[in-house]
Parts: sequence; structure tokens; C-alpha cells
Amino acid sequence: MKVKHFHNKTNAGIEQWTTEAYGFPITAAMFRSITKALKIEIPGRAIEDGKQLVSVLSHAAPSILVISVQKRRELHI
Repeated sequence: MKVKHFHNKTNAGIEQWTTEAYGFPITAAMFRSITKALKIEIPGRAIEDGKQLVSVLSHAAPSILVISVQKRRELHI
């Protein structure tokens, strides 16, 4: 699981962010951090895998969706 923290957002888009990567299972403390960032009030608990995470979050907040993201990268030398 990757968590992106946005640091500098402008009208043109997001200019600066950091990414943290976590493996499953995630701890109850990390789950509380995720729900706090999403402003969802549910008790902290350990999460075994991504399917469980999506299930728990989507039951608490129906607006939570899973989307596929395609990355495009360019390297200029």
C-alpha cells in the first residue's frame, strides 16, 4: 500500500508530495492514521490485506472507491 502526502498544491495541480510504502498486514496504529486522514471515525484494528482494507473503509464511508491508476514516466537525458 502506498500513501501519498501532498505538500504543495496549486491551481495547476500538485507540485510536491512524498510517498510512503507499507506492506500488509498493517497495524492498528497505521489504520487509525489512515482513517484520521480520511476523516472517518471507526475503531483502529489490524488489517490483513488490501481487500479487507477496502471492505472496512467502504462500509464506513460509501464514497471510498478503488480506482486503477496508469503511470506515465519520461526520462530526458
